Amino acid sequence: MTDAVDAAISHGAKAISVNAEDASRTDIDYLIEFGKAAKDHGADRLRYCDTLGYDNPFTIYETAKTLAEKVCMPIELHCHGDLGMAVANSIAGAKGAIDGGQDCYINTTVNGIGERAGNADLVAILLAILKIQGFRQKLPHGP
Repeated sequence: MTDAVDAAISHGAKAISVNAEDASRTDIDYLIEFGKAAKDHGADRLRYCDTLGYDNPFTIYETAKTLAEKVCMPIELHCHGDLGMAVANSIAGAKGAIDGGQDCYINTTVNGIGERAGNADLVAILLAILKIQGFRQKLPHGP
């Protein structure tokens, strides 16, 4: 990963997001080490993948918050809908990253159609951010 980040920088990449595939099934200490190494080499963002829809809103909130606090870089969320939780997990993970002091990016799809079980639906994410009771007011920069 660090070689790839170094190569991207040497070829003039303006922004680099490092992908942690299967992150939801990876030990948190390893994810922190992975994220710090990415940051040390110049990556701008850590992409947390819940590749099998394994997380739930409570676990992903805590993990995203911990990564944001310990790695100190924006978190990108890539949640799958195997168990129908992609939108809920994306919103909870985003809140965790924000509470951890970092910006958050959510990978979305149109109508929830994406790879395998699909990722979070763009419209559902927007409606959740804008309409969930009290959520929008807690965002530092607004939607």
